[in-house]
Amino acid sequence: MITLKINGKKIKAKEGSTILEAARAHGIEIPTLCSNEALKPYGACRLCIV
Repeated sequence: MITLKINGKKIKAKEGSTILEAARAHGIEIPTLCSNEALKPYGACRLCIV
């Protein structure tokens, strides 16, 4: 496990998980387009800046 700080909140995440996965697992919403199941992953929109 690793410890991250997002929006001033310390959270623990499984090593190897993405910041987005860790945030979502702890109820922290980060707006994205790249992980929308209706869209093909592209990773260049920069909406989330993660």
